[in-house]
Amino acid sequence: MCCTPLSKHTTAIADTGATSHYLQATAPHVKIDTNATRIHVGLPNGATLQSTNDNVQLALPQLPAQARKAHIVPVLTHGSLISIGRL
Repeated sequence: MCCTPLSKHTTAIADTGATSHYLQATAPHVKIDTNATRIHVGLPNGATLQSTNDNVQLALPQLPAQARKAHIVPVLTHGSLISIGRL
């Protein structure tokens, strides 16, 4: 497993409408493997974004494993989206 370093400038947005955690590539995370299926994330304006094929978890070991499952979406520019429902 690999973990990205923590940054004092990491931004995440708590999102009640997100069905999963969607992370910027630079967000702190633990990489489990690189064989995950890419997903398409629908936006409110009808556009879609594609994830990488990395299987990752939030770098928050105090949460249960199922609550840490996340997807890397490299084109997120303003911050990662943390799903309140998944927590």
